[in-house]
Amino acid sequence: MSTSIGFLLLLITVGFALLCLGRPIWALSLLVMMWATEQLLQTFLPFLLDRGILFNAFVAIVVTIAATRSVVSNRANIWAYANPVLFCITLLYLLGMASLGWTSGFEFGSGQVVWLGPYILIGVFIAPLLPRDIGDFTEFRTVLTVGGTVIALALLANPNFQFYGDRAMIQLSGSSERGNPLAIAELGSLVAMIAALSRDRGTAGFKLALRIGVVLIGLGLALQTGSRGQVIASVLALAILFPVAKRADRLPQQIATLLGTVVLLGAVYFTVGLFVGDENERRWSFESLSEGSSGRLQLVTAYASAWIQDPVAWVLGFGTGSFRTVCSEFSIDFVENLFAEIVFELGIVGLVLLIPVLVIPFRSSVWMIRNAPDPTTRINATVLLGMWIVYMIIAAKSYNLWTGFPFFYISVIIAKCGKVARAEWEEWVPDHADEDDEEEAFLEDAEDDFGEIGGIDRRPNLS
Repeated sequence: MSTSIGFLLLLITVGFALLCLGRPIWALSLLVMMWATEQLLQTFLPFLLDRGILFNAFVAIVVTIAATRSVVSNRANIWAYANPVLFCITLLYLLGMASLGWTSGFEFGSGQVVWLGPYILIGVFIAPLLPRDIGDFTEFRTVLTVGGTVIALALLANPNFQFYGDRAMIQLSGSSERGNPLAIAELGSLVAMIAALSRDRGTAGFKLALRIGVVLIGLGLALQTGSRGQVIASVLALAILFPVAKRADRLPQQIATLLGTVVLLGAVYFTVGLFVGDENERRWSFESLSEGSSGRLQLVTAYASAWIQDPVAWVLGFGTGSFRTVCSEFSIDFVENLFAEIVFELGIVGLVLLIPVLVIPFRSSVWMIRNAPDPTTRINATVLLGMWIVYMIIAAKSYNLWTGFPFFYISVIIAKCGKVARAEWEEWVPDHADEDDEEEAFLEDAEDDFGEIGGIDRRPNLS
């Protein structure tokens, strides 16, 4: 029976992947869901246990074909894809590979380069070709929310999804191996955040209840896995961005935003009470959270101390993969902090390259949120910023240079969308931002002034 379910899920996944070939932005959602989908399939299909890389390769082929179609059809906006963020990330990876020449952790570092290189190629250099502009993320939100919710429900209802200690993990079929709870929590957290921020899709009645249900399911899944960083990241992003996802210039809009925030906080509180019980209460206690934070802080502090005491490492760092040899008192291979690793292993040069990767996506997101020509585009920009915040926080607690490609590819995508927006919205940026009826007046003026000029539609393509 379980094998039949597994083949049905595999058939659905393959069918969805084929649809992605004609809808490039769908392929991006497939990439985001890849790790959780792989684990779900492995719970039912034993032959995938030792062949998970085949599924990942299948996803990579789909993403590559979809990106190629995007380029051929002139939707990829190559001119915007080639942005400073991509340039700096490329140099970071080249510097990381070059640092194998002076690292004391060559074996681990070279293994990371060889094993994770293909994922970096697909994620950082090919995936950003999938979206044309910020408008594509209207579809992306729908596809990821629906697909992610289905995966979350399938995992929560799966009898192989059980508590081991204070964390729920998936027991892989026909073996004693367990899945990666961090990957599952990452998808659940993203789905919950996107559903909550999608304030253009149901603010009352059944649609609102449906959105709250998705938040409950996604956040509940993440809570049960005990993945504290993922949950904290999504809740923090929500707290920051929910009030700005929809413009609230008038008093009724401000009251609606306030009420929405109260409902959201209530949903989060209810979810915590529902999914945190006797099995995982200890993991979510303040004491446990403090222990986890202090443990990671010790890793960063030890690496920083060694780096400060070695002036030779200031410029080019210790070299990739050197944490275990430099800080031999710890029994792990890396510092579990992408940003600390870049500074201490690639030095001041790495830090200089990292700064644009942090600054440009943030500024581009804020610019798109402030100048979005319609409410849906504003929410798309807010969701992208939310994903960037989530991935950034996760990068600060578990990623390294070679596993941090999700943070890097979302940074490149935001920079690309921002570059396209600045070019296409130049005539559309509101010049009456202080007026109460800004959006309505602006869109009406734009329709009259910049609609059909010489038979050519000059309005930005936001679909």
